[in-house]
Parts: sequence; structure tokens; C-alpha cells
Amino acid sequence: MDWPVFISYARSTSREQAEALHRALGEEVAFLDTSGIELGQRFPGVLADALLGARVIVVFVDEAYFTRWYCLWELRTALTPFMALPPDASEADKSLSLASIVLALPPEGGASRALERLPPLLRSIQWPSSNQTERLAQWVRACLTGESLPLAARVERLGLLEQTRARLLQESALPPPRSLAGLRLHPLELPPSIGPSFVGREDDLWRIDFALTTSRTGEGSAAALSGALEAGGGFGKTRLALEYLHRLGPLRFPGGLFWVDADVNDERLEEQLHGILSALRKDVPPLAEFRKQQRDARHELARVLHETSSKEPILYVVDNVPEPSPGQSPRSLGTWCPARGKVALLVTSRVRLSLGAEGVQALPVATLAPEAAMALLTEQVDRASIAASEWALITEWVGHLPLALELLNRTMRAGAITGAELLEKARRVGPALELDRQMEALRAHLPEGQLRGVTEALSISYERLPQGAQNAARFLAQLSPAPIPMALLDAMKPLFTPQVRAFLTQRSFVTGATGGRVPMFGFMHRVLADFLRSRSSRPELELEMAVAVISTVMDPKASEHPEHWPVLDAFAPHAEWLFARSKEIARAEFAVSLGLGLGNLRARQGLVNATADVRNSVARRAGESLGGEHRATLAAKNDLGDALRRQGNLPGARRLLEETLDIQRRVHGEEHPETLTVMNNYSLVLADLGEPTARPLAEHVLNARLRLLGEEHPETVTSMANLATIHFDQGELQKALTLHERTLRIRLRTVGKEHPETLLSMGNVASTLRRMGDLSAARSMQEELLKISWRLLGKEHPESLNTMNNLAVTLFARSDFAGARRLQEEALAIFQRTLGQAHPETLNVKMNLAYTLRKQGDLIGSYAMYEEVLDLRRQKLGELHPATLDSWSACFHALWEEEDFRRVRVLQERGLRIMENAARSRSAPIVTMAWRLFLACDYLDDIAAAQSVLNQHLLWLLDCSPESLDADLRKTREQVAQCLATRGTPHHRE
Repeated sequence: MDWPVFISYARSTSREQAEALHRALGEEVAFLDTSGIELGQRFPGVLADALLGARVIVVFVDEAYFTRWYCLWELRTALTPFMALPPDASEADKSLSLASIVLALPPEGGASRALERLPPLLRSIQWPSSNQTERLAQWVRACLTGESLPLAARVERLGLLEQTRARLLQESALPPPRSLAGLRLHPLELPPSIGPSFVGREDDLWRIDFALTTSRTGEGSAAALSGALEAGGGFGKTRLALEYLHRLGPLRFPGGLFWVDADVNDERLEEQLHGILSALRKDVPPLAEFRKQQRDARHELARVLHETSSKEPILYVVDNVPEPSPGQSPRSLGTWCPARGKVALLVTSRVRLSLGAEGVQALPVATLAPEAAMALLTEQVDRASIAASEWALITEWVGHLPLALELLNRTMRAGAITGAELLEKARRVGPALELDRQMEALRAHLPEGQLRGVTEALSISYERLPQGAQNAARFLAQLSPAPIPMALLDAMKPLFTPQVRAFLTQRSFVTGATGGRVPMFGFMHRVLADFLRSRSSRPELELEMAVAVISTVMDPKASEHPEHWPVLDAFAPHAEWLFARSKEIARAEFAVSLGLGLGNLRARQGLVNATADVRNSVARRAGESLGGEHRATLAAKNDLGDALRRQGNLPGARRLLEETLDIQRRVHGEEHPETLTVMNNYSLVLADLGEPTARPLAEHVLNARLRLLGEEHPETVTSMANLATIHFDQGELQKALTLHERTLRIRLRTVGKEHPETLLSMGNVASTLRRMGDLSAARSMQEELLKISWRLLGKEHPESLNTMNNLAVTLFARSDFAGARRLQEEALAIFQRTLGQAHPETLNVKMNLAYTLRKQGDLIGSYAMYEEVLDLRRQKLGELHPATLDSWSACFHALWEEEDFRRVRVLQERGLRIMENAARSRSAPIVTMAWRLFLACDYLDDIAAAQSVLNQHLLWLLDCSPESLDADLRKTREQVAQCLATRGTPHHRE
């Protein structure tokens, strides 16, 4: 529900007056959060929507109002249009930006102090008092009579709507920063909270708080707990620890808040421990005197913390625990905190301290969520300068890494780069180098140490890795940011020893990945990977090595077996990533081989559109790198032609395969195995197009393969199945059954019952049996086949869907229309989602479903489907394709059964006009369309129209001998002759 008025007030002081105004305006006009949030709605989402949807915001101002976070949250949002104005804005623009705000002043003085916190223009108006309810209501109603826009529309004009709403929700989920004044604190000059700029970490703050406080048993004697924020460089661990200290530290730890920088030398560490000791004990001498007395800061601090922490809880933060250098053992946490178990210890490190230090709870830090990343990147930046999707592309480019997002935000605010320029960088270059460039642009304008570049943040960890771990890290950096399968590491055991694996995980070069069907080692952040690639002395060689390794894994033979698909799917993102980068390597054969394997996997999985996309890229890459006549190029073009056929792009498939076949014949000869492969796919395209040359070509391929390869070779069996399908389409059912049964026997013998090719043969046999009238055998075989296909391939695989469709046809033939419809509707929904509305398989299922609806009496729904399929087939296949002609026929028969002869006439007149532009005047499609138009005109008693159709399109048939006509024309000739013999011409009947 949208409310035109939003009431903002401090609950402790203005509730009575706010509720009175709410009653005066009405519940449908004004939103008041005590009654406007309904059961089950999420706070503060509904509050934010009500505020942004309001045209008038009533603010009950008093001293308490400016001490409540939610009031300030609402006021700042209401003031967004005003705060977005440029410094030289006119008075008129200022007034307009504040026109939606109505103030209710304190009833008994105090107004001047409250108004001081508001813009001058609001202070200059004589506002009603909060207890003047009726006057206040009249003021609000007067504001509503104008043409004011909701706050959301006004903010959207500024390009700030998404940012404002996200900020509302982010801030409401975070506790506000608190004052540290008066607390025991070291160092006193701790960096401040970044306030509203801290986004997307509410869950992380909760996890820290739960680990350090809530997880305790509640007994005073319970040991204080330790938590470790663990992640690689740039993830924002230090910022997260700082914000926890500022926002929850004063509330949870009145005994003191202490911060130690761990990555320092022993002398600087002693200074920090001495500082904490001095904050706890006033009698501790200055550091110089302390050292002169040869006192031990760690030892004394341990004793003081032991005494103090028993009275009040203490927060002790150890930031940036360093990774040990090669050959060194890690130092104990007691090095920096001599009171573990007595103080709440929060540690940040790139090392997974929780693996080696007992009693430390792991608190992994992830990158920001997309919405929070967007908010951080665009803070105080003109968000309207580029589209939201383009900002999202930039955040993905840097992997939502907080360090990178903060750096880019500052460079844009400083004018060093614009959003559009940054977008162009994101599309062309790696992030690590560009982030360092932006850091250099800022360096002179920032205090030292306030912000680090990416190389600065990541190089320390890299340099502290042993050589073997550095080599392994650089190899993984060649892969995509997706999870890395353990199978890859197993295949490269000399490089990924157990010790190397431990280094990479413990030092946060690889972050763990959970879930899924395949064991995963983890994933590497894209910015870290880009940085590591820059550390290679031979980047092309390392990329080529990765391409070769993944190409070996993506062996096309492996994808023949569905049980291998989960592992291959895990490798697929890396194959796609490497193929996209493969222009950087010299040996293009590796890249093309990788692409062929990926395309073959997608084809086996039945992902038709994905297959076509991959194979199109591979064919283009092969042609550019290897030349048009290279074997790999020809193989890629053949695969693409097959993909286009499966996509339903028959003209495109025909052109490509004709071109490829010509080259194969010229280069390799007529009976070369690769020539026969192209020829086989070409025959399938011709068959789909209804070309009579398909059958002799398929017979030639089968005979050649029988002679060259033998009967049981997989390619021979494929040719056998293809020829059988052509026989089936031509109505030669016994020949089709004989060949399909032969292929089934061979496949059962050679690859087993649960191989995808065997399932295909079973389906072909069942469909042929159905066409031959053996419905019981067909149904039994199809039901068994469907169970196996669902288990082996999944419901959405094209072969599973074809089996569903074929079983539905069998059920229909047995008059089980309800069962047929149920399967057809389910198959159609999946086909539409996976292949699209216009794919031939989708249209076939829709035609079958339309016929089922017709049999069930839903003539309107049936005809609507027939018309939709007709239009799509005309667009995709052309006017004269057999499937298009079938759709014309289906539409005609559906209307004829309804005896709707007027619509029949309109349909046939339209069809005849279309056919006359597409075919010869005396072709079978035109004659068929004309005969049906003649019948419609005759039934409507339009004698002149019927005679005109007869004279122009049909009488010529009677002058021809039946032997000179094809089957379709001969049938129409017989119908015309019979009509004239029994009824006479329309003219004579008049």
C-alpha cells in the first residue's frame, strides 16, 4: 500500500501528538509505524518504502528527535533532494527541494534549539505546534492538493533512488558508532569510524559479537573467547575490526578497548604493549624510563590484564598477524596478547590462525554482496553517469573487493577518473595494474598509510610463500574465479603437494568452497589472480600450460558418459575463461581443442543454445588462427553446423555445412572419415528441410562407413540411425524399424543399456512401433525409457523431453487425452524455458498439445496455439517448409470442424496470397490452399468467388494426366473432378 503522508517522530516524546495527527488524516492517508507495519512485513523494508513513497513527510521536531537514530535516518532521507543541490542553487530550487517537509514544533518552547539543526529555509516558516492537530492536518492536506511527486520519484530524477534505499536498509541493520571518550583506550589516535560509508557488513559484525560475547555461557567465570577474522589482502578485515570496536566496543567492553598492530618489529611491539599497560595503570613510567629499569612490558601487561579483566570485560584487538617467511615457524598469539582466555581477543590475519591456534574461532571474511559493493563504489558519486548494470560490471571486475571499491570510489570523487572511463577499463584491462595506477593518482592527496594499493596489499603475502607454492599459486591464477575442482590438483600432483596445498589455503590464497556434487579445493579472488599473473616471468607459457591441462580434462570422449558430467561441469567455467583468454598464447591448437571439448560437453548435455554459442566462438577462433582449411577449423565448422541445426537454424546450418563439405572433399577426398562426418550432418539438415537428396546422401555415408569402419563402429551406427529416421519421415516404416532395431542391438552390445545413444535408439524403435500401430509395445518401451532418461540425463535434457512428448503421442493414440496433456504441458514449459518459444522442438510439442486440447473440446485454446505455431514456423522455416504447411493445414481443419467457414475463407485467402509470393503458380502448396479456399467460398454460397478460384487455380488440373502429377496434386485433381461430377460448377449451380 502507498501512503501519501509519512509521520516521523521520537516515540518517547511525541507519540501522543503523532497518533492524533494519524487519526485526523486517516490510516489510508498517513503512515505511522506503530500501525502501518502489518504482521509478516519486514522492518525496516516497509518503513523505507513508506518513506520513499510519501509526498509529504511530517517531522515532529524536538530535542529527543535529534538523539534517535531512526529519526535522523528518516530526516536525512527526506532532505536528500535538498542535500543534492549544488552550492549555487537558487532560492526557488531550494524551496522546491524542501516543499515535501512539514514541521510540527514543540508545544511549549524549545523550538528555536530544535530548528537550529534544520536548513535555514525551514527555520524561516511559522510552523504549527505539535498539539495543534487540526491546523497541522489542514497544512498537510493543502500540501497534498498540489502536484507534488513522491520522494522516490524526486530522488530517482537525481539518479539516487537505488543508492538511497540501499543506504536506508544498510544503516538500519548496523549499530551506530559510539563515543570512545572516557574509556580505557590505546592508542588514543585510533582511526575513526567511517559511519554511513561502512556498508554490507551487518552479518559480519553480528558474527564477531556472537563469537566474543553471546557464545559465552553467561557465567562470570566463563573464559573470554577469541575470534580470528581471516581472509586475503584487501577484504577489509582491519576496517571490520575497527567498526566493531567503535560500534559495539563501548557497549560490550567497559573495561577497555586496546589495539595492537602485529606486523611490526619487536621494538615497536614493546611500545604498544607499554601503551596498553599505561592505560590500565597510572603509575607506569614513560617508555624510556621503563626500558632503563629493564622491565618486561609483556609480562607486566599479562599480570595487569589478569587482575583487571576479572572486574570488567576488555576487548583486545591484534591486527594483521603476519605470515611467517619461508622456513620460519609461526609465532604464538601470546606474542601480541599475553592474556588469552581473560580478554575478548579479536585477531585479523591473512593466515588461517584458527587452524594452528587452539581456542580461536574462525571468522572468515568474504567480499561484499553486490548491493553493498555498488553502494560503496558509488558513495558521493554521480550514479546517473552510467547505467546501473554498468556499475555492476565494474564491481564484478574487482570481485566486490572492499579495498578496490574504496580506492575506485576515492579516485572518482577526486576527479582522477570518471565512471565511464572506469567502465572502459573494466572491459579491457586486468584490475590489479589499473588499481595500482589509480592509487598512484591519489597517493599525493592522502595521508601516508590511509589507503593501500593492491600490489602493496598482496605482494607481502606472495613474497612470504615458498617457491613451490608461488608456482602453484600462479598456475591457479590462470583459471577463472570459479571454484577449483580437487580433480585438477590430483592430476598435477608434482606441483600440488600436500605442503603446497596447505600453504595456499592457510595463507588465504585460496578460499574454501563448500557444497556441490564435486569436491572442490576452493577459489581464488580475481584481483589476487590478476596480481599473481603479473608476477610471472613467462606469462604466455603459464597460460598455455593451463589451457593444455584443462583441454586434456575436457576430452570429448569423457562427455559421452553422464556420470562424468558433474566433474566436467566443474571444469567448464575454467575452460570458458581460458578459451576467452587463449588469443594470448602462440599454440592456437590447444585453444581450439579446449573449445571443441567444451562444445561437445554442452551438446551432450542437450544445452542447445549454449552449444551454439561455444561452437560459434571456436569456429571463429580456429579460422582466424589456423586458417580455413585446417583440420581443426573444419571440425569446428562441422560442429557449429550441427549446433545450428539443433537450434532450428536450418538455412544457416545448410550454408555452413555445404561450404565445409566442399573444402573437405577437395582437401581430404570423398571417403575420408572427416568428410563423411560432415556429409552425415549435412544429410540431417537436408532431411529436416524435406529435401529428397537427403536419403541418397545418407545411404552413401552408411555404405562407406560399413566398408571402411565396420558395422559396430560408433559413427557407422550413427549413420544407420540417421538413415532409419529418414525412412521414418518418408513413411517407410518397416525399413525404419529394421534399421532402428539393428542400431539398438549393436548399442546394447557395445555401450550398454544406459548409454545416451542406446536410449536414443530405444526411443526411435518405440516411435516406429507406435506409427505402425503397436501402441502397447510403444507405451511400455517409452515408459521404461522415460524413467532411465530422467535418472541418467535429468528432466530438462532434450532426449528426456522428446521421450515425454513421444509418450504423450502414444497416450493420445490410446485416447488417454488427460495423460497426454499432462506430459505435453510439462514438456512444453521446459522446452520454452531451455530452447525458447520458436525452437522446432518447442513448436512440435505445442502442435501436439493443441491437437490434444482440440480432442478435449477446447477449440479456442487449440486454434490459438495453431496460429502461434504457424507464425513462428513461417518466420523460422519459410513458407514452403513441410512443417509450415502442416501448420496451415492444422489451422484449416480446426476451423472447418467448427464450421466457421468465414474464418476458413479469411485464413485461406491470406495463405494463398503468401504462397503466391513464395512458390510457382501451379505448385502443390498453392493448389492445396486454393482448393480449401474454393470449399469455403462454396459453403458460403459466394458463387463468383468460388468460380474465380476454380478458374484461376484448379481447372488446369483436369487437363493433365494423373501420371504427370505428384501425389499431392493427383489427390487434389481427384477431389476437384469428384466435386464437379457430383455438384457441377458454382456458376451452373447458380
